This record gives sequence, C-alpha cells and structure tokens, in this order.
Amino acid sequence: MKAQLDIFKAEVIAFPCGRRWMEVQQAARFLNIVHGPNAEKWWKKRTRSIAASLRVAGVPEDEIRQQVLAFQDAVQMELQTLGNQPAQGGAA
Repeated sequence: MKAQLDIFKAEVIAFPCGRRWMEVQQAARFLNIVHGPNAEKWWKKRTRSIAASLRVAGVPEDEIRQQVLAFQDAVQMELQTLGNQPAQGGAA
C-alpha cells in the first residue's frame, strides 16, 4: 500500500516571484507614485502576502526568502525602467 501512496507524492514548485511580470509592473507603478509611510505599509503587506501564499503551498522558508528577494529585485529594476522613461504629456 505504501508504494501506491508514493505515486501521489509530488514536489511543489511555485512560479518564481521575480518572473510574475504583471505583479512586478503593478507594484512598480504603485511605488513610482506612492511614497513614504503609505508605500512602506503597502510593500510590507504585499511581500507578507507573497510569503504567506508560498508558505501555504508548502515552499520551504529559505526558498520563500529567496522568492521575496527576487520579487523585490524585479520591482527595483522595473522602477529604474520607469524612472528612465520620458514624462508623458509634456508642453509643446
């Protein structure tokens, strides 16, 4: 019977947080507009939410930490991209 149960064991591989481009872009756009305590509060809530969802999926704590850092790095890169774009709707 144990051999049959072994068939159903599977490793959970979460989609890498740093590659969730829609989430990365949304976070960067938000943080590009909102600053200070409100941005910090939102960011903490967002990263804790990511960690919680990974934890529920059974991802080990070390991997969760790496995924949150990868997400943070991706958002920082997107913020740099947004900062290098010309302003929209300038004067003629």
